[in-house]
Amino acid sequence: MAKAKKPASRLSTKLVSSLPPAVVEQAAQEWLEAHGIAASKTPSAQLDPSCHALTEILTQTIQKIHQELHSLQERVARLEKKNN
Repeated sequence: MAKAKKPASRLSTKLVSSLPPAVVEQAAQEWLEAHGIAASKTPSAQLDPSCHALTEILTQTIQKIHQELHSLQERVARLEKKNN
């Protein structure tokens, strides 16, 4: 029997809410664009270099997570095919 998914951690919610809104918005827009979804650009003040660096790190981390999920999906599909 499959286990139910655990609810999202409160820690991740606190982490995101502690980031400057411009950083979260920029990371979200870049994530959407990386997945082929058109993100509407809102005019915003230029991010300072530390915010830009954080945005880049968040974007890279999200991309790595996406790649890992894709790899895991492929492995699960191969295992299911092998067991059938």
